Amino acid sequence: MPMPAGKKDEDKSGIQPAAALADSLRSEKFAYLPSMDARLLLVVTPVLLAASWAVFHIGRAAVGQLQLMLKRARA
Repeated sequence: MPMPAGKKDEDKSGIQPAAALADSLRSEKFAYLPSMDARLLLVVTPVLLAASWAVFHIGRAAVGQLQLMLKRARA
């Protein structure tokens, strides 16, 4: 059964193909990054958040240990 002309980008369930969905999700604020895909941003953002959280907490413990070591070295 041929699909109607207006329904090219959707199948019978009403779900858009991935390319059409990706085009619809792009916003103008990322227009200055033409080669960057929004999916990359969706993957990198949580990874950077997790890494910064780990650096903050591990760094805080490392600074505490360094201060303790310097305090003991003076005594």
